[in-house]
Amino acid sequence: QRLPHAQPSRGARAPGPYAASPKKLRPSPGTVSANPASVNPTQKGSVAELQVQAWCRARGWKILELNFRRKVGEIDLIALDAQTLVFAEVRSRLSGPVWVAPLESVTPGKQRKIERTAQLYLQEKRPKAQALRFDVFAWVGSRLTWVPRAWR
Repeated sequence: QRLPHAQPSRGARAPGPYAASPKKLRPSPGTVSANPASVNPTQKGSVAELQVQAWCRARGWKILELNFRRKVGEIDLIALDAQTLVFAEVRSRLSGPVWVAPLESVTPGKQRKIERTAQLYLQEKRPKAQALRFDVFAWVGSRLTWVPRAWR
């Protein structure tokens, strides 16, 4: 099964004044993995994260950390995109009624937790990067949406 084409969520906006518009994601040749909508709820987050990892690697990003956890919070994926350090939140929703869209579920409180956790990562690891950004990847059913520079 190939990575599905990603479509921007209808009505979903990236939070923050500097937010970029969602980008369409193209399938990677030879990518094989499960569709997050076809697995049970306890597995769907992991499957979505695996899909995002494959998507990032296919574009030449270097994955530095997965599920970086500290007392203040967790960051799903930390990667290097050229000279930019990317802190990514991966959200997913099964198909059917969606009460809160994945992009909207990254609230200002969640953003602050991710930022605090990112500060700890920077203090601990001291990565050599020229810039940093906060991205959100969202699965809704079988569609993947990428929002680079989702806030800040």
